Amino acid sequence: GVTLSGPHRDDLALILRELPVREPGALFQIVGVTPGQDGAQGSFSYPTFQFFRERAAMFSHMFTWTSRKIEAGEGEGMEWIAADLVSDNYFSGLGAAPALGRALADERDQPFVAVVSHDWWRRRFDSDPGAVGRPVRLGGIPFTVVGVMPEGFFGAVVGSSPDVFLPIGAETLLNPGTQVFAQPNTVWLPLVARLGAGVGEAEASAGVERLWPSMIEETGPRDREGKLNESFRAFKSRLRSASNGVRFSDANVPAPRMLSTTIP
Repeated sequence: GVTLSGPHRDDLALILRELPVREPGALFQIVGVTPGQDGAQGSFSYPTFQFFRERAAMFSHMFTWTSRKIEAGEGEGMEWIAADLVSDNYFSGLGAAPALGRALADERDQPFVAVVSHDWWRRRFDSDPGAVGRPVRLGGIPFTVVGVMPEGFFGAVVGSSPDVFLPIGAETLLNPGTQVFAQPNTVWLPLVARLGAGVGEAEASAGVERLWPSMIEETGPRDREGKLNESFRAFKSRLRSASNGVRFSDANVPAPRMLSTTIP
């Protein structure tokens, strides 16, 4: 037999361990694949995310997120931390509940709210339960802490450790003037979904396959003449289990930085 030690053993543990959430086996990532070629497209535009969220009835939840580094605090107390900007059903879709306070939901009317990780709560707030309701400056903007996630929760990406979770709409606060929510050519978001009650993987896969051509036509990236990007047109849909989480190296998921890819 083969004995793994050191980093290889740790990597294997990361790969094999299921996400510490409710029913992780019901989580799947939507990717695009080109027949006969290796690799996959795991990043899509916000219009594509909206398309599936509104029409993919085989899923109970469809969620996404983007990762970036931001400044926390100010003056001598400032530090750079990891932030995930998440869609409104990110926590309910993952099946994760906070240890204190509440999770993020539909925050369109109040995007200045944050959920913090257990580790950052311990380091920044000295494990004070009274941290819920307190202000914290993130990216130079005052946010209010509304929840603390349980110890061991790291989100949907294997190997990541976000310090804070913000509403995805906060992107317009941190990056004023951004047009990424309207641009089909900016592919920056993974698509992860939870199977609906009584829906199996095969049924969900067939449902995504039926929607795929319309998604490509309606939200696929186009060139300056309005023609569909040929690489995107060639993609076929595939569901990949996300029970063990999503990996940066898997299916072209962007690493934690705010550099989206724009397809010419």
